[in-house]
Amino acid sequence: MKIEMKILFVDDDVDMRELVTLALGFEGIYTVTAGSVDEARLALDAGAFDAIVCDYHLGAAGSGAHLLLHVQAHLPDVPFFVTTGDPEAGASLGLPQDHVLLKPIELETLAQVLKTATTSTD
Repeated sequence: MKIEMKILFVDDDVDMRELVTLALGFEGIYTVTAGSVDEARLALDAGAFDAIVCDYHLGAAGSGAHLLLHVQAHLPDVPFFVTTGDPEAGASLGLPQDHVLLKPIELETLAQVLKTATTSTD
């Protein structure tokens, strides 16, 4: 499979990180994962990404809102998506509605959203 894009996926659930990595890999999306805001910042410092997908609630590992602020300040052109079970969370972040992905997330839908977002920013 040809790699079409590289994303950063941030979630404190290791099983979710593994599942997303595997599923998106079949769609040609190379996924780097992080389990916390600190790990995500290190990954962002180490390489470029076509998009970022971050869970809103990272437990003790931080908040998607904290990472969003970092991305807006340092990488404003990189599409940022938040995953959440709370439909109100996206509005509180000021993200476009199509950048708020409600759980449970269909992995095929996630792949399509990512591909659409990155092709529209090229």
